[in-house]
Amino acid sequence: QPENCNQVMEADGATLITSAMSKHPTNRKVLSAGAAAIRNIVSRNRTFCQSFIDLGAEETLNDALEKHGDKIGDTLKAALRDLGLKVELQERWTGGGVKPGLED
Repeated sequence: QPENCNQVMEADGATLITSAMSKHPTNRKVLSAGAAAIRNIVSRNRTFCQSFIDLGAEETLNDALEKHGDKIGDTLKAALRDLGLKVELQERWTGGGVKPGLED
């Protein structure tokens, strides 16, 4: 909900989220939850992006992606994408290799 995002940000949520992620770089649950929170907040109100960027979210997310990308990469990449930051997205399947007559 957009009003919830406003309340989180008014309560210094960007600082709390990025700080928790920075203090727990080996805890995938904290990193994943933090990235999901960032994504949910900024996807509802783009004006909040700069607050997270100013607090070092890009570096934190990229560090987490390097260490834990195999497990929580999609969530981390979604946060980077929604912050408007550079992210390497890979197309996993292009539909190639489907044999004629086997489509639904």
